[in-house]
Amino acid sequence: MTIITVEIRNNKALKILEGLEDAMLIRLKGTKKMSAEKKRILKGIKSALNEVELHAKGKVKLQTARDFLNEV
Repeated sequence: MTIITVEIRNNKALKILEGLEDAMLIRLKGTKKMSAEKKRILKGIKSALNEVELHAKGKVKLQTARDFLNEV
């Protein structure tokens, strides 16, 4: 038996794998879908990292921590 770990990034690929499982050609273990909250958090992190990358390239100016705290 060969074990392969696959990270699936879209629903179409997951449906194909589920079809193969139904045909008893493969066995899926530990399939789980990402919760809406986790997706929202990851989207925020990606957005923040994108801003940092743009700042590193000199395309945007980020707010200082002091300015941020003064707003709060």
